Amino acid sequence: MRRRRSHVAALAVWAAAALAFWGQTALGQNYGEDCEMTDKGVIECTRTRRIPGSGAGVEAEISVGDGSTTTEYGRGMLMTFRTANCADNPTCRTSVESELTAMGCEGFTYYPSIQAMGAVCYSPAGSTLQAKRNFMSALLNLRATASPFSSASLDSVVSIDPGRDNDPTWSNAGWNRGSWWGRNRRTRTPRTRPPRSGGGLFKPRTPSPTPRPPPPPAPAPPPPAPSPPAPAPAPAPSPSQGNNGPAAPAPSPTPLLEPPSPFVYNWGNDRSNQIVGMDQNRLQCKSGGTDVDIFILDTGCRPDHDEFMGRATTESVTMDNGSKPYGSGRDGHGHGTHCAGTAAGINVGVARDATVRCVKVLSDSGSGQLSHVVAGLNYVGRWKQANPNRMVVVSLSLGAGFTQTINNAVDTLTRLGIPAVVAAGNSNVDASQTSPASSVGAITVGASGKTDQKESFSNWGQVVDIYAPGGGIYSATPDSRSSYTYMSGTSMATPMVAGGVACVLAGAPGRSCTNAALIAKLSNPRVVIEQGGALQKRARPDRPLFYLPPDANVQCP
Repeated sequence: MRRRRSHVAALAVWAAAALAFWGQTALGQNYGEDCEMTDKGVIECTRTRRIPGSGAGVEAEISVGDGSTTTEYGRGMLMTFRTANCADNPTCRTSVESELTAMGCEGFTYYPSIQAMGAVCYSPAGSTLQAKRNFMSALLNLRATASPFSSASLDSVVSIDPGRDNDPTWSNAGWNRGSWWGRNRRTRTPRTRPPRSGGGLFKPRTPSPTPRPPPPPAPAPPPPAPSPPAPAPAPAPSPSQGNNGPAAPAPSPTPLLEPPSPFVYNWGNDRSNQIVGMDQNRLQCKSGGTDVDIFILDTGCRPDHDEFMGRATTESVTMDNGSKPYGSGRDGHGHGTHCAGTAAGINVGVARDATVRCVKVLSDSGSGQLSHVVAGLNYVGRWKQANPNRMVVVSLSLGAGFTQTINNAVDTLTRLGIPAVVAAGNSNVDASQTSPASSVGAITVGASGKTDQKESFSNWGQVVDIYAPGGGIYSATPDSRSSYTYMSGTSMATPMVAGGVACVLAGAPGRSCTNAALIAKLSNPRVVIEQGGALQKRARPDRPLFYLPPDANVQCP
């Protein structure tokens, strides 16, 4: 119990440090000007309201002096429905809104495809402490058996893990950067993002000298002059009605096939396309992920990067009121572009023919809100419903403390036939303490290194389904159309598995495939990752290593 409490405390410190490090984020849902993200990572609202001399309900419980005004404290809330299809049923919605209004809630937001909703709930109180007690009582009421909700949570901060993803000094994975090969080999020069200032406990370390990819087996001629890029496809349209309107079918971009460049190398592709070792061959996935859409819910991406060859789009998540908190959806951080390149880049990716659809749910500082992620999941669900003949995969390289609401949202999405591949997290704790890694319906991915061992930072546990290379992964950045860098984390392992899932789905279009079948198709038959010692097998069972050979015709059974 003491150890579990220490892990929970560590996650709380992580969330607070992440918010302090990255700063404020754009508010989502139908929050008013009275609301802001606090340093505790939750949406908090304060307003002064005129109260009649006599009233009913919760307002009458608070002494307000002369009965003229009172200070009300509010919190952003997220709920998932216990009643089937309640978010689509006007009668059910009216009943729910009546119940919530009686509790002091307003600003209702609906996410129909994943059967969720949001609101801001106010409580008259003499102090913030008293308001918090009222909110705890309200949460217990919303979670009660007789409630129409299966879960209720505070809208809080979600982010990429600040401890590892921007740190190029990884364990079990680094190249010998002082070697002859590292100093003399011709390659595109990676452009590593400079370390961010501030950060407290999780301040990124200063990057080591620019790493170089390993040499090819034989000398290669200089790269040809780049050809003019193909025009980027129009993004899947966001309906002006917000999350409630239907999404019109979007045509898929025509992939421009081109052989991979010998000057851009990702060791993760090399390791996972064979049973043992590496041989400088990076090709994977016979089907190429053709006609599969990979949704990257992250910091956006740079769609005109050379890696995507006209197969990528990016846009901000669209809220229920039609607002786009992140503008055009362009990536100003780098995390989303890196993940998109790993999933489907022509040089460093797995599914080289898949369509990449980036949805920006995190700010350029790397953090956002659970409501933004829920809205992103809802958007993917609506897009699938409007395009039922398209195969869809969603990749989530982000996380927060355990939140049942986000887990339920992911589970609902998977029941629509959309595999959700999520990062286990980078805190070296049991992934069951985090979300969406602990979602039952998700494929949760841990990070391994070159020696086929669990990376020291990777979360672990029974909820982890598979491991993939996640240390020192070389992929695209948004700095320019030809820029690359190294990043480490389960965030990097996740899109690799998402690309593999796209390959399996492309091999059998129109078929549904269970998570167990997908994992079986993508597992190395001879190599497993030990998550712990012999005495820890129950809590840390061995898990398979990601495997996708270039000549295998993988498809759902």
